[in-house]
Amino acid sequence: MKRYVCVVGNWLNTNLSRRQLFKFCLIAGMLLGMLAHGFMFANKIPNHDDLAQYADLTGTGVQSGRYVLQFFWKFFSNLSTPWLNGILGLVFLCGAAFLVCDAFDCQRVWRAGAVTLVTVVFPVNVSIYCYMYQAHVFMLGIAFAAAAVWMMRHGGRLGMLWATVCVMLATGVYQAFLMVAAGLLIVFVIWYTSRQDGRTAGDVWGMAVRSALAVLGGLALYLAGVWVVVHVGGVTLNAYQGIDRMGQVSWDTLPAKLQAAYRTTLEWYFTDAPSYSTRLMRLAQAGTVVIGWIWLAAAIVRTLLARRWAHAALLAACGLLLPVAAAGIYLMGDEIGAHHITLYSMIVLILQPVLCLDHVSGAAGRTTGVVRRACAVVLCVTYLAYGFSLAVIDNQAYLRMYMSFTRAEHFMERLAVRIESLPDYRPGLRLVTVGYMNEEETPIYFEYYVANRFLSFVGILNEVDFAWPNVSVRMLTQVIGLPLTPVDDWQPTEAEKAIVDAMPCYPAEGCIAIIDDLCVVRFS
Repeated sequence: MKRYVCVVGNWLNTNLSRRQLFKFCLIAGMLLGMLAHGFMFANKIPNHDDLAQYADLTGTGVQSGRYVLQFFWKFFSNLSTPWLNGILGLVFLCGAAFLVCDAFDCQRVWRAGAVTLVTVVFPVNVSIYCYMYQAHVFMLGIAFAAAAVWMMRHGGRLGMLWATVCVMLATGVYQAFLMVAAGLLIVFVIWYTSRQDGRTAGDVWGMAVRSALAVLGGLALYLAGVWVVVHVGGVTLNAYQGIDRMGQVSWDTLPAKLQAAYRTTLEWYFTDAPSYSTRLMRLAQAGTVVIGWIWLAAAIVRTLLARRWAHAALLAACGLLLPVAAAGIYLMGDEIGAHHITLYSMIVLILQPVLCLDHVSGAAGRTTGVVRRACAVVLCVTYLAYGFSLAVIDNQAYLRMYMSFTRAEHFMERLAVRIESLPDYRPGLRLVTVGYMNEEETPIYFEYYVANRFLSFVGILNEVDFAWPNVSVRMLTQVIGLPLTPVDDWQPTEAEKAIVDAMPCYPAEGCIAIIDDLCVVRFS
């Protein structure tokens, strides 16, 4: 037994060349990704937005300020194809893992494995894959964010310029990915500053300034692109989540936004984790973050004892900024709120310990093999527990979504039969639904706790959610195939309103009526 443990231990500590590292991240990431997300790839499980991509291929790109997303979305695929988009998304995530590993010298097998594992099974990926029509491009945006830190490390004299371009591309795919790039660059500055290779105060602060300029420059380029889209292309930005006023942050609200960022980070990892979290996941992620903070505190103490005041000040500043970057979506606009996908940047706090591990040192500055090995073992166990827990959660969430959609689909089939049974029914009628379903008419399959446990995943719907007015007409026409014309923005006349008000609610007889060329279904 001891022999096999030694063999495994030696393999985990093997140093990989860059080529071997790429192959490892790709193969390991694809295998782990299929384990976590394969169910979603093998089944077509749409949500409310994804339903629109069955036939209406407009997407939510340029109008939402995501002009880079719009370009790549059209280039790769503008249909919600689960196998194609899912596999492409995994490839991009594997690429992101490789870029991060190579930037932080994570050549050891176990470190590269930990980074790849967290990258592909991170729970926010579930929410992204619920929007399968654009999931692959979102994953490409994450790869752009990872490329920014790689360029800062390996881009040579033009590294900052290329990093700036990568930040712009990541932000142009999805605005929240700006904070993913910012968080990774903060961790990179921590890693760069903590290295014991004689770097001067000018070196480390210079790297910090260049990293900050890359983030700010990328944001400026993105906003310039938005200006061109609006003023040259004639596009009107929508007001959803304050997209049309992104970047407009008043100084009066800044303290409250900083407070919200710190509070959200602490809640995510410690006090109020997402509803889908298991006890094992909470313990693993909290333990990982605590290890990262302990390591950072030790690094600050070490630099102080060495009288490297500038290094210590920079490490402390980065430590204060890292939780802000993790929930930095609050800083991007006065009306921008946080939800699951906008908090992908939370991943940086999970990754920070393994990215910086090689610089674990004692208070006197002398690195010991015992401390390093102990930390490696603890982190290996913690990341394995975290990854296993998330793989289980990911599959459970997809199953919940599958059951919801299947039951909603069967319900809509029965509703379509009732519509077609009306005496005045004819193909080509306009279709509108009024009101919302409730759990009495369309009961939720699972127990209340299980049914609502996964709602923290943005994009996961319950059965009743598929009966929302705009969603139900898509279900009936695009999924069931009822030959009617869906109406999303129905403005009834006084006569139509009077007729609808007199109709009973579903499932009573008379809850469906045909008014001239309009078929109305009243849910509530």
